[in-house]
Amino acid sequence: MEEKSFKNIFTVPNLITFTRILFTPFIFFALLKNDEYYSKIALILITAALLSDFFDGYLARKYKQISKWGKILDPIADKIMINGMAIILSLTRDFPIWLTLTILSRDFLIILLGSIMVFKKVDYVPQSNIFGKFALIFIVLSMLVYILDWEVIQSVKLPLILGAVALILISGVTYFIRFINLESKTSSRD
Repeated sequence: MEEKSFKNIFTVPNLITFTRILFTPFIFFALLKNDEYYSKIALILITAALLSDFFDGYLARKYKQISKWGKILDPIADKIMINGMAIILSLTRDFPIWLTLTILSRDFLIILLGSIMVFKKVDYVPQSNIFGKFALIFIVLSMLVYILDWEVIQSVKLPLILGAVALILISGVTYFIRFINLESKTSSRD
């Protein structure tokens, strides 16, 4: 059951999302240290963040606490973490700048389209699509190859990056198509 208003922000899933946002700066701090000890701390924090991302959605669905706040906060938490990590890794660990720009561009497009919907007072908050979720997984796995810098996982770097790029593009196109469809439905009502 979907919450019809923005009243209910203090649900367990939303509190988990807030927690993820709050410990994102600690991930950034650990990555900026750029040494083996802090890389392991970053790995633990990133794993906790991914688990919290899974559990907030799972709990929201299981206990019927899906809310408009959750639909907004969850992707914002993901974007803050992923975009910040991409920028830091590009500056400190040779993470491809073009990949960081691809990630930032897709997220800018999503935010822009969402802002247009808010500006037009469309009463609909889109959820993340499956391609976006898989893109997140591939992006994080690609980043982990750069964070850990273990010889044994270097062979998967290129397939992970190619998978991430393909999923970023597919999810971006999917969001754009969803926006166009929503825009045409909204225009036909006017």
